[in-house]
Amino acid sequence: MPEVVVVDPELSVYGPVEEITVSVDIGQTGVRGSKQFVGAGLPGSSTIPETPLSNDMYLDISTGDIYQYIDSSWDQVGNLVPEVATVVPLVYNVNETVTFISGNANFTYDIEDMFNIMATSQAFVIQHNIIGTTNVIASVITEPILTGTELDFSIKAKSLSGTTWSNLSGDYDVMISISLGEDNTSSAS
Repeated sequence: MPEVVVVDPELSVYGPVEEITVSVDIGQTGVRGSKQFVGAGLPGSSTIPETPLSNDMYLDISTGDIYQYIDSSWDQVGNLVPEVATVVPLVYNVNETVTFISGNANFTYDIEDMFNIMATSQAFVIQHNIIGTTNVIASVITEPILTGTELDFSIKAKSLSGTTWSNLSGDYDVMISISLGEDNTSSAS
């Protein structure tokens, strides 16, 4: 109990307490609540470090599957990753050395190898860059044609030397980028 220092009917002043003893009855340890575990693979002794209890949760980070421990077994109750279709690469890039003859170089690529597809109604967008030259080069790509799984197109190029344009001839490194464009249901191009 604090010691009374001053007593006045209007005012009471108490001095500091030397010691406070608090008795708290904590009780016995109760049953733990549910826990959340995270691992790669199905829930089990190799992915969960302790014995699971009812309503424990588990997230398989390799699939996004969510499991809940109910009645001594893990039940899948959801997935964090929405189902998506298999995604194929939309862009195919290649660098290769090609021979231009009279300003023309022909290219053939298999769409099954590039995009893992057998057919498409989408248009192809082709970009290119002829590299390793010191002269100005002007070039265009012909309309790509799809026959079966073979995509064919040509690059027509001219080189400027002084004031004269001439057809590109010889071996050149060409960077090609082929991508699937907008749906083109009228014709596969």
